[in-house]
Amino acid sequence: MPVFFPCIAAVSYTTDDLIFNWDDEVPLVVDDAIELPQHNLVETALSDCTTVYSTGNFTCIQVTFTLKRRLGYYMFHTYIPTCLIVIMSWISFWIKPEAVPARVTLCVTSLLTLSTQHAQSQKSLPPVSYIKAIDIFMSSCTVFVFASLME
Repeated sequence: MPVFFPCIAAVSYTTDDLIFNWDDEVPLVVDDAIELPQHNLVETALSDCTTVYSTGNFTCIQVTFTLKRRLGYYMFHTYIPTCLIVIMSWISFWIKPEAVPARVTLCVTSLLTLSTQHAQSQKSLPPVSYIKAIDIFMSSCTVFVFASLME
């Protein structure tokens, strides 16, 4: 679950001059009308992050927002269609072995569709240097479709 924890700190004033405190009655107000398109707000937590340096104590308050990703978009636009493409490629096992062009056409079409699906899924995600779960899923599906082509 993604966690976002902004803090408000005073680095110009020590705790002798300025102290941040959360309000005891209503410390945090989250507007229910504000909605994140890909996440739900699960929990908020308040804390005091006052730090001590050699130059003095500096006041700080922090709120932690715990978010939960909504999977509906990814399920209906990536995972379910990709699984259906893999299942469609397995139809070649029920086609007569003598009908080689039909079997090859089905599997090659599945591979091309899968590569297009993978490219589309990458467009909606930020570019990062590490391997994501969607990359592993798509690579596994490609191996399954390619294996059905080799059979």
